[in-house]
Formats: sequence, structure tokens, C-alpha cells
Amino acid sequence: MSAPSSECATWYVFTHVGQRYGPISRAELDQWAAQNRLTAQCQVFQEGWPAWKFAPEVFPSLLSPTAAAGMTAAARQNPYVSPAAAVYASTPMQAATFKAPHRGTLILVLGILSVTACVFCGPFAWAMGRNDLKEMAAGRMQTDSNGQGLTQAGMIVGMVGTALMIVNLLLIAAYVTLIIAVNA
Repeated sequence: MSAPSSECATWYVFTHVGQRYGPISRAELDQWAAQNRLTAQCQVFQEGWPAWKFAPEVFPSLLSPTAAAGMTAAARQNPYVSPAAAVYASTPMQAATFKAPHRGTLILVLGILSVTACVFCGPFAWAMGRNDLKEMAAGRMQTDSNGQGLTQAGMIVGMVGTALMIVNLLLIAAYVTLIIAVNA
């Protein structure tokens, strides 16, 4: 089965922010490209294609002049390479460094809850605080003075809450043992 011609085919657009548009005609898609509503990060799909393509593969004019100038000579001479692939292949990519956001406020809230309302939150605040401080020290979590301070405070309050929980459990066990011994 052959793909429909691009003039009468149904097209779809997927933007870099996750919005999907379509079905639209090729004429409308051309109009969007002329109005700069399509960017190099958009993806387009024509019914009959096996996969989405980046918009510059269909509209090479979407590539910036500096990106087009960055194409290697071999890529410019190859009639089968898509313009976007040629530019992206010649552009050095840097590995993105993602740092998880700190959870200092959550840890502090859990620590405070462990002392005031729910003693079972203490071990969670302690463990999360210890883990997050290790992640901050290793550089895998965002570190600022506020986040690190909240995390440390929450961990310490969680330690206190855990100690109170252990004392409460020991007192409850002693009370139950005493009641059983008196009634026996």
C-alpha cells in the first residue's frame, strides 16, 4: 500500500511542549510554517508514514542559518540525508546533568509530625534526610543553603521523633506486661 500524496494527505503536528494538532491539510501545514508556528523542535506526521519526523526534515527552512552552516560538507553532498539529521549529527551534544530537587520541606514536615501527631513519621524523616544529605554531598541533588538546612533540621527532628516512638513503645509494652501480671 503506497502512502498518499502529500497534497491530499492528512497531517499532524506535535509541539515540543506536548501539544498535538491535526488532522490538517498540507496547505494549512505550509501556512503554519510560513507563519513561524512550526519550530525546529516540532514533529510532523503524515498518514502512511511509519513514524513522526522532525519538522526541518519536511521544511528545511526551519533550520537557523547558523545550524544550516554547521552542516558538514559530506552531509551537504548526500542527497539522501535529512537536513535536520545532518545538522544534529554535526552538532556536539553535551550530556545533560539533572539534579533532583531537594525535599527539605517534606522532611521537616514529617519530622514535626513525628514529634507532635504521628510518631511513625519519625523513621521516614530520618531515613529520607540521611539519604538526601548523601545525595547533596555527591552532587546528584540540588544544594542550596535553605534546602540543606531544612533537610538537616527535618532529619534531626525525625531522630527525636523516632526516639520518642521507641520510648512510647517500651512504655506501652511495660504497661501491658504490668496489667497482665496484676490480673494473673
